[in-house]
Amino acid sequence: MKHEDEQRELWWAALAAFSAVLFALAWTIRHGALILYGDAEAHLHIARRILDAQRPRISQLGTVWLPLPHLLMLPFVQVDSWWRSGLAGAIPSAAETVLAAVGLYKLARRWLSVPAAAFALALYILNPNVLYIGTTAMTEPLFLAELIWSIVLLLEWRDALEDDPRRERELLWILTAVLVAAVYSRYDGWLLGFAVWLLMAAELWKRKSFFTARFATASLTLLAAPILWLIYNAVLWHDPLDFLRGQYSAAAIEARTSHGLIPPHPGWHNPWEALLFYGKDAQMLAGNGRLGVWLFWLALAGALWFAARPGKKTGLRWALLLWFPLPFYCYSIAYGSVPIFLPVWWPHNWYNTRYGLEVLPAIAFGAGICAEALLMPAKRLRPSFKPALVVFLLAVAGANAWRLASGEPLVLGEGRRNHEMRGEYEREIASRLGMLHTLRPDAVVLMDTSSYPGIMPQAGMVYKQTINESDLDLYDAALVHPSAHAQVAIAFSGDAVEAAVRRDPAFKQAWSFRATWQPEATIYVSDAFLNTSLGAGAMR
Repeated sequence: MKHEDEQRELWWAALAAFSAVLFALAWTIRHGALILYGDAEAHLHIARRILDAQRPRISQLGTVWLPLPHLLMLPFVQVDSWWRSGLAGAIPSAAETVLAAVGLYKLARRWLSVPAAAFALALYILNPNVLYIGTTAMTEPLFLAELIWSIVLLLEWRDALEDDPRRERELLWILTAVLVAAVYSRYDGWLLGFAVWLLMAAELWKRKSFFTARFATASLTLLAAPILWLIYNAVLWHDPLDFLRGQYSAAAIEARTSHGLIPPHPGWHNPWEALLFYGKDAQMLAGNGRLGVWLFWLALAGALWFAARPGKKTGLRWALLLWFPLPFYCYSIAYGSVPIFLPVWWPHNWYNTRYGLEVLPAIAFGAGICAEALLMPAKRLRPSFKPALVVFLLAVAGANAWRLASGEPLVLGEGRRNHEMRGEYEREIASRLGMLHTLRPDAVVLMDTSSYPGIMPQAGMVYKQTINESDLDLYDAALVHPSAHAQVAIAFSGDAVEAAVRRDPAFKQAWSFRATWQPEATIYVSDAFLNTSLGAGAMR
């Protein structure tokens, strides 16, 4: 394919993806669904507090979640209304979703005809689950773009090894940058980076070009990325593995929420059951009912068959790396404290269903291969059948999207139930806190903002008016003597703030809040607040 033709096709793919994402963003805004997920609130919270803090510094990035998604949101959260509404997170996610779609089309066109590649693109970019998550502050859109483009660049780098040394050098550094970005986006990216590096190392070893200064420098650059994150955790959080075993880690969350049940979730220490749950999750995200099951298995079978055919380039086998999230999440469910709950299987709930999104590019690509298998004989035997088949394939993609949207897309259903569990609870606390802020705008609030990050934006406040867990030494000092640092405190049952204010006689309980599945929350005000005329009047 000529370069000009390829560029023209990619622009059409980008336009189609942009149109779909723009429509989805308008729908999400209209239905107030930008920040249904608590994790979306948390990502916006981290991005905002990097500069909006008592002491802006690198520690505001926190631990557990990797930094790149929050740094990409940083310019957008500075617009106050975008931060409070969630639009600040939707803007980069929408761009990343378009980028992922273009990369998928580019990858498919290496081996597939325009109709088959368009079918793969349509299956992916018209999927309501992909579109919804691409309008939120979640990290999946960024990683999907990194996953797809790392494979595209890997294949182009391999091609350039043959006859274009200058292009090979450029692609090596671009690919290294994408892999470093993946390492700093999601922990899946650590395994992705290692897998891609192994493929590159094997190819260079075969060509007797492994021991070069250029590849060694790229390798050390990639290796430095996770090491720097370990150092960051060690220096600021006193444990290089705080993201694995700290109070906000997946293991700690599971320990708090499992209530002593053994096993704490389906698939726990059972890789086969974990595979069943993750596979079912991917099928439910890919298509409605039996169509999702057929898409999953046909895509997997088609990709394996096509890659195994004699005469095909090794590069196609490398494209099977799109399936790497399947074993990664099976291991994570079984041994990494990462449960997935599905409404159709016990315990009949919605939790972490979005993780199945990571194999949707593989399913779309595999389905494109199956479409190509239909189109090739039709072109040879009855060329007149080809246009009808193309229309049929695009109708299948459209019908699949319509059926998914006419029900409740799985990730949207999870977001809604996530919001139902905490939404009213957060609003009540924020309403009372906002009233106190109106009475005394200079009052400082002591609280763990990571527990319920939606409270501060809903209260009309900013993080500079708080002392929170990311302030480190200032927060520790405030816990020792709360009334010397803050005039208001929000405590959640069992947290460090509750213990601190109960030891300080200057703080008095103002309101408490209870909700199903949520800890009891209490707002305390200090004598300094009550001694103001407005404060005393408000509490009477």
